[in-house]
Amino acid sequence: MALLTGRNIWTIRADAGYSSTYIIEDIKAADSIPFIDINTRQSKLLKKLKNAGVKLQKLSKKAIKKGLSSEERKAWIKDTKQYSINAGKFISYD
Repeated sequence: MALLTGRNIWTIRADAGYSSTYIIEDIKAADSIPFIDINTRQSKLLKKLKNAGVKLQKLSKKAIKKGLSSEERKAWIKDTKQYSINAGKFISYD
């Protein structure tokens, strides 16, 4: 991600720190992006949604790897990199 975005990457791990909205706002104010994992222990719905997201991500990767020819895959990645440049932010090819 650092190579594609041209930005410095750093992380801070905080246990449940993201539950305080001011922390998220501080991260955004620093022109950074918060990555927050969903805690599914207390919610069957959140667990179901998170599992569906993981399945969709795996399906997306499989479609790109197996559903496209080598030339199509290279074009997809090239186009996505250009979209990232145009948008001024990283856009995952997944």
